[in-house]
Order: sequence, then structure tokens, then C-alpha cells
Amino acid sequence: MPATNYKGEPVYSDVKWYCERCSGEPDIFYGIFFDMCREFNVQWSKATSYEKLFIEAITRFKYAQNHAERMGLPTDDIKLEFNLDNVTPGSSV
Repeated sequence: MPATNYKGEPVYSDVKWYCERCSGEPDIFYGIFFDMCREFNVQWSKATSYEKLFIEAITRFKYAQNHAERMGLPTDDIKLEFNLDNVTPGSSV
């Protein structure tokens, strides 16, 4: 149960944010992101909307797989999901 202030409202500290920040998860996520950019030869600053959507989706997918494996969870339920319906081919963001 979180601590409360004088009004009885919950008070959340920055400790949770700090601990999550120091967990290494952002480093793992961005490591996968940069690996995917290299693997698919995508330079983010010059990427089209399609390329950015693809890299974002494949990064989320690979990160979810990686996280599940590290936690000892099954990876069978993790699906690659992204929607290109609202993107014009060849457009850049």
C-alpha cells in the first residue's frame, strides 16, 4: 500500500521510476532497436513511414520475445503486430 499524505491521498515516490530506469530494460530495448536498424539497413533519420513502422513493430516483437525468455515465460503467444493501412507508400514522416 502506498504512503499517504495528510489528506489520505496516495503519495508515489520517484523510487519506482528510478528502479525501473536502472533495471537495464531501456538498454535492452534500444539495443534491439539499433540491431534491427542495422539488420534491415535502416537509417532512422532518413527512414520512410513504412520503414519506421516496421522497425518499431519488429523491435517491440523482439523485445517481448527477449523479455519472455529472460522471465522463463512461453513465447508462443507473442505476435508481430503492425498496421500499414494509414501509411502512404514511400512517404516520410
